[in-house]
Amino acid sequence: MKEKNLYKYVEKFLIKNMNCFDSGQKCGVQFVGMADVLGLRDIGGAYSSDVELISVEVKLYTGNFGKICGQALGYSAFAHKCYLAIPFKGQNCFSQEQKEIASRLGIGLLEIRGKNCREILS
Repeated sequence: MKEKNLYKYVEKFLIKNMNCFDSGQKCGVQFVGMADVLGLRDIGGAYSSDVELISVEVKLYTGNFGKICGQALGYSAFAHKCYLAIPFKGQNCFSQEQKEIASRLGIGLLEIRGKNCREILS
């Protein structure tokens, strides 16, 4: 399995569950990096307009968790919210330690199971 095969499931999640009105793959800023998936959502009220950019770094495994968290965090240079998305099978999921590390860094966690995503940490 390749990371890019999971991008469409993350995009679907951003649009359906996080109310993003637009999304893209491999978008970013020169000298910062290219996020795997970006979502754009309107956070303004009925009479105002403001947007929020959400970046998602997709990885196949939790190995080198600190390093991949750093990569996701790097996108905070241009995104309002940063997430790390990883696929899991069976009973596997993010460990409590991984959740604490991500929380301390301000990174959200998304769990990918099959074709579906779920927010574990906002």
